[in-house]
Amino acid sequence: MRLRCYGEGMRTGIPLFLFLAGTLFAQQFAVRSTDGSWYLGNSINATIEKRSADLSTQFWKVDGDAGATRGLRATPDGGVARLTTANARLTKLAAWDAGGAVSFVKDFLMSEPRMAVDSSGDFLIAGESLRILRLNRRGELLAEKSVLVTQVTSLAGIELSADGHLFAAGVAGPAALNVTPDAAQKERRSGLCIAVFRVPYAYPCFSGWVGRFNAVTFALEALTYLGGVDENFLNALALDPEGQPVVAGVAKQRLADEEPYPRTPGAAAPSPRERTGQVMTLSRLSADLSQVLHSTWLAGSDEASAVALAVDPSGRLLISGTTTSPNFPATVDWTRVCGPRRGANAISWNFGLRLSASFDRIEGTTQFGEAVAPALIDFDTRANCIFNGGSYDFSRQVATGQIVAMIGGPFRADDRLTLNGLHVPILYRSETQINFVIPREAGTGIDFALELSGQLARRLDVREARPAWIWNISDDGTLSYRGNFQINARRADGSLNSDRNGILPGEEVLAYATGIDLAKPLQLFRSFYDKPLANFQAEYVPGSFESVVQFRFRTAEFNGGLNVMGIVNAGSYSGSNPGFIWLGPPVP
Repeated sequence: MRLRCYGEGMRTGIPLFLFLAGTLFAQQFAVRSTDGSWYLGNSINATIEKRSADLSTQFWKVDGDAGATRGLRATPDGGVARLTTANARLTKLAAWDAGGAVSFVKDFLMSEPRMAVDSSGDFLIAGESLRILRLNRRGELLAEKSVLVTQVTSLAGIELSADGHLFAAGVAGPAALNVTPDAAQKERRSGLCIAVFRVPYAYPCFSGWVGRFNAVTFALEALTYLGGVDENFLNALALDPEGQPVVAGVAKQRLADEEPYPRTPGAAAPSPRERTGQVMTLSRLSADLSQVLHSTWLAGSDEASAVALAVDPSGRLLISGTTTSPNFPATVDWTRVCGPRRGANAISWNFGLRLSASFDRIEGTTQFGEAVAPALIDFDTRANCIFNGGSYDFSRQVATGQIVAMIGGPFRADDRLTLNGLHVPILYRSETQINFVIPREAGTGIDFALELSGQLARRLDVREARPAWIWNISDDGTLSYRGNFQINARRADGSLNSDRNGILPGEEVLAYATGIDLAKPLQLFRSFYDKPLANFQAEYVPGSFESVVQFRFRTAEFNGGLNVMGIVNAGSYSGSNPGFIWLGPPVP
């Protein structure tokens, strides 16, 4: 019997690792309607909206109810259905027609529900013990059956094939599964795991499974385990164009020299491992579940997890997930400019990854702020990540008049940027980085199309400018920050102020900020906005395309010591970290 020890964390007898694998990450849902439009939702809330095929036009939107979205599916009549859960296992199935009118709302009790819709418009709902319900398009219950009972602890998803099979995947607990004779993996390979919560607690390691059922009778047709030597969880399920199931999830790697999950010959290999932890797992099985056709795991030196999965018409895998690896297997110089920080301050970044249909190569990667539906990720663009004003915020939100950095490449000298067709000025460019300004004349709004030489690079949500202090402008156009104790002033001779060479009383100071609109009311303060500066000059730095503003003032109004600077521009404050200016004693 194998013993696996996973540290502290037990909640009601379920390992903390299971919570991390199954509930930690937000997920965006995106499904195509029969008319080519998109329905969008988010797992954090129950909001749903319908948008045009290019996402630029919002047709209608329904605000969120209590609870979290568990599933979103288009219906054959052009409408959409949403499955949500709230406290006490309360599950709600709601459907709308193509125009946004409510078709029905149905409440029932179920944990971890997942949903599919067949060609006739019937809904199939499955829950934690693989209890399956069939409801018609009016929300009336037609059939109900519990298939695997207590063995199933959570579901990764359910999918309907064109030939009438219902596929399901999930996590199995300690009770043995009744796998079918031709199963690709007949035995549970994981052993006994140890968790510590006040005292050591032993439990059978959780393992993944995949099943196929008759979509009408719910009769079991095929069932197999799918896992490695340690704990395994499946988080997502999809069907490829041939009707074969593809699953993604995470596996625990206890030993660095141990394979945590099966890899088939020729599959894309993980980066060399420097530590243990979670790895992302990917597998494709035959339709009868008798063979693992392709399988691999990916992680880099740190950890990675798959959150959502889709398969495109050519059979390529589209994955969104999270990683803490700065060398996560990726394209476009991920390790040098876009990868997460290492060490004690390492944090997770959300990624998108496209894997070839034969699992032999990674074809594209990208980073973003929030986990999004794989169908909405553009893996072909040369823009790997975009962040605002030099901070590592990979969200789609940017501000008019602020400098934005786009990382990826290779970029060319003749590359041009447009935002909703409007020319975007470029401040700096290299083979791997472009710094540009969001033009104020673009206005504000959601889903602005940023195009790089005619190809969509990103959709951005553009908001009003918010002033932000900076402390240096490098020769390459990069804006620099100093964190909580930033010093953003220069002497009049251009030398940079620092912690040790404070600016003298009466000396002229230059300070810089971005996101300032000089056409709007502007005030400069010290002492946390308590004391305004009466005499200062502000002008755009030449070549910054009305983005970077230079403040010029003398320190006569400062009384020595540490002075906290603040900006208010058209009622918008500079943020939680205004700049500091240190006044030293007079030189005799």
